[in-house]
Amino acid sequence: MLEPLNMTKAEAQVITLLFEGHDQRKVAWLLGIKLGSVKSHINNVCRKAGVRGVLKLVGIAFKNGGYLW
Repeated sequence: MLEPLNMTKAEAQVITLLFEGHDQRKVAWLLGIKLGSVKSHINNVCRKAGVRGVLKLVGIAFKNGGYLW
């Protein structure tokens, strides 16, 4: 059984905006944070999910009705 990821609020915001189709630079601009912070949040979520890359995260979410578990 897949377990929910324990994402921080910031991680969830970044991943949500990426899933909505925004690129990393726009996510940084929308949230008022640095691009490096966006990349750090992505890396943290990938590590928690046990995958490498945003495309794998999208795949997990697609298979699970939009949820990362």
